[in-house]
Amino acid sequence: RPTRVLRDVLYGAIRREPDLEVAGEVSDECTILAAAEMTDPDCLVIALDRTGVPMPFCREVLARNSGARILAISEATDVAVLCWWSQGAVRCTYMRASRENLLSAMRCPLF
Repeated sequence: RPTRVLRDVLYGAIRREPDLEVAGEVSDECTILAAAEMTDPDCLVIALDRTGVPMPFCREVLARNSGARILAISEATDVAVLCWWSQGAVRCTYMRASRENLLSAMRCPLF
């Protein structure tokens, strides 16, 4: 999961945006699927794996909710990955993890 400082900065930015809200927070990877099913989010924000690849559960989350997207943020670099479901597979776009890019990724319509 994103570091506390990054999470706090991102949550602060989200709270200032009238069209975005934090629907929930989980403390471990094991509860992400259940939380995603309960809240049916448009966008999940997670930590990016150290390999730079979205975590394995992303495929399952996106397959179950094909209209959602996952924003994975690196704890060690300024890299973020936006993932979505398309034609039976997870598609990803890498970007710089700036405030503007992250907020834009949360809002973007699916391709």
